[in-house]
Amino acid sequence: MSIVPAVWAISGLPAHPLLVHGATVLVMLAAIAAIVLMLWNAAWRRKFAGPLAVISLALLVLTQLTVITGEQLVDYTGEEEEMHDHAEAGEMTRNLLILMTLGLAAVAFVDRKEGAAAAAAGVRAGSGAATSDRRSLLSSALRLGTGVVALATVGYDIKAGHSGAYAVWHEELAGGASESDEAGESEGAGEAGEGAEATKEGGS
Repeated sequence: MSIVPAVWAISGLPAHPLLVHGATVLVMLAAIAAIVLMLWNAAWRRKFAGPLAVISLALLVLTQLTVITGEQLVDYTGEEEEMHDHAEAGEMTRNLLILMTLGLAAVAFVDRKEGAAAAAAGVRAGSGAATSDRRSLLSSALRLGTGVVALATVGYDIKAGHSGAYAVWHEELAGGASESDEAGESEGAGEAGEGAEATKEGGS
């Protein structure tokens, strides 16, 4: 029988720790790929921005499940204060991932439109050139915005992972360090006592 509610348990274990590691790594890779793609040429963006947007959408589902299971785990354990920073960073990562997905989709759409128009019309004078310039400006603005959002996603993804690990492990690590210090002090006191006894024996 599972000790946790089945809605957020996998084989009797809380689902959040199992999901969060995958979400952290995969979101990081997707965000880094988005940054690189925004700095690359238009041909690569037309080819890969759309698929990366689809991947980001799938990761958004995973991230939302991770957030939901995390909230349920906090409600079950009652460690809301300890997990506050981790929860905030996780939710912010999800929100930034939404913006990054939308940005990638917009970049893919605009760049493909621009490429299709250039291929169909060639280099036109007058209004055609003006339209191309406007699309280029829009594409540049979208690339810049998406790149900045992807960079922020990396930062908050790191913060979410670090704050979660700190909340889980800092007490255990601090306790282990305290036990080591106490053992060292006890050992030092024992050696000092043995030294004092040896001095007394020598004096007598």
